[in-house]
Amino acid sequence: VGQRTPALQQSPLPSGIFSLLYIYDKERGRSSPGVSAPDISMTHSPQKLPPQKRPNSLYFIFALLIFAGIGITGVGVLLLSIPTEAPKPQPTSTPMTINLELDGRTYPVSTFSQTVGAFLAEQTLTLGADDVVYPPADTVITAQMLIRIERARLVQIYVDNQITTITTTFTSPFNILNLVDIEIAPIDSVQINGTPVPYADIIRWATPVDDIRIRRAMTITIREDEGVTTRQTTAHTVAEALDEAGYVLFLPDQVSPAPTDPIVANMEIVIDRSRELTIRADGRSIATRVRAQTIGDALIESGITLNGLDYSIPSTTQPITEGITIRVIRVTEDIVMVQTPIAYESVLQADANLELDTRAVIQAGNSGAWQQNYRVRYENGVEINRELVEEFMAQAPANEVIAYGTRITIRTVETPDGVLEYWRKFRMYATSYYPAGLGGDNSTSIGETLRKGIVAINPRIIPYRLNVYVFGYGVGRTADTGGPRTTPYWIDLGYSDEDFVGWSRWVDVYVLTPVPETVNYLLPLNESGGPIFP
Repeated sequence: VGQRTPALQQSPLPSGIFSLLYIYDKERGRSSPGVSAPDISMTHSPQKLPPQKRPNSLYFIFALLIFAGIGITGVGVLLLSIPTEAPKPQPTSTPMTINLELDGRTYPVSTFSQTVGAFLAEQTLTLGADDVVYPPADTVITAQMLIRIERARLVQIYVDNQITTITTTFTSPFNILNLVDIEIAPIDSVQINGTPVPYADIIRWATPVDDIRIRRAMTITIREDEGVTTRQTTAHTVAEALDEAGYVLFLPDQVSPAPTDPIVANMEIVIDRSRELTIRADGRSIATRVRAQTIGDALIESGITLNGLDYSIPSTTQPITEGITIRVIRVTEDIVMVQTPIAYESVLQADANLELDTRAVIQAGNSGAWQQNYRVRYENGVEINRELVEEFMAQAPANEVIAYGTRITIRTVETPDGVLEYWRKFRMYATSYYPAGLGGDNSTSIGETLRKGIVAINPRIIPYRLNVYVFGYGVGRTADTGGPRTTPYWIDLGYSDEDFVGWSRWVDVYVLTPVPETVNYLLPLNESGGPIFP
């Protein structure tokens, strides 16, 4: 495998001539048969001729000529069968194009050289002692022929702590190892060009090799409790050998020699196992092993501490048993403040400088707060208990102060009925009514007769017996009221049965002078909480 055989440059051989060729392999240091042909002996069996009559002279002369021709032909065949030297190359003035394969790439080259050796000299190509040229240097160059040069490469072979350096044209690791007579066992570890390679894949390695590292397997013994295992390994350290053998080590386990110690032949590795347990703490479940004797020491060994009010189940003084589960309870206490808002009140305050039916906030209100402090106990983040510690008013409310106007101003309005004086104006929703619509009832709330000029209102807004003016209706006397409405600002315009007109719209209502002795300065806001007047 991996034998390098230079290409043969053959020239035609005479018919019937065969020779056995041998090719010398420098790297192997032995001869290998190359192209061979079987020995063929050419023999002719004599034929016995029947007796004939003596020919006449013409026939005799003709026969002599025939035998002379046969003799001359035989001499010619004999001369052609004699080996002769290969024709020497003749100088030429016409260049030939050949193909040169160097370092895996092929280049077309024009040359006047007649042999491969002359071509290499012409190109100043210097060959190393282990480089290989195909075909040989004395081969006659022909047009388009391929000349291949394989450079020998430096290959380093490490076997444990020993290094071997060679130069070779071989690229296969299998051939290279055979070249230096290094054998590999299936259990040995092999790296080719830094890549770990299974034993079965070494022969299939396809890329050129520069570095081969072999680590011989060594016999070790692993002792755990009462069990003993003997195995071979190529691991470098105790930890690697145990991992390779499928041993899982926990932090508290003790290993002798130390996990970082190098593997040596016939080493005994002793594993002293710790005890297995499970710790549930801080929202996690940890399966671990410890060498501690008590729950408290096991928690410390596992890097888990109990702080303040923390405790464990079982308690920290209990002994460790194989497979035990330990629960860690984290306890915290906190003071929780709970504040309940105290609503502020709105206080109305008369202001003679403000015009009637206007309001102004002269002091904004602020809510107060009633505070309760609780001591709350949490276990693993869940509230377990709450105890009231104290309660007090954290902030007193500040009342809102609203000023309302009491200043009455007399104004005038031009109407179809003349210029009228008024002291209050409302925006009201106007409807109308008449006796027939009330089933014939024509008596008002204060005992007057329903007719045009009588209007019904909410007496808390406009008192009885006052005159009001509505454009399109005229002057009306407040002498009646009605049932509940969706807004306190409404007016029902009275008619008799003969002159009834239907109303259903918003109108301006002017309260005419004189101003009554008693005035309701605080009227309710409209249903949107906005101003009373338009």
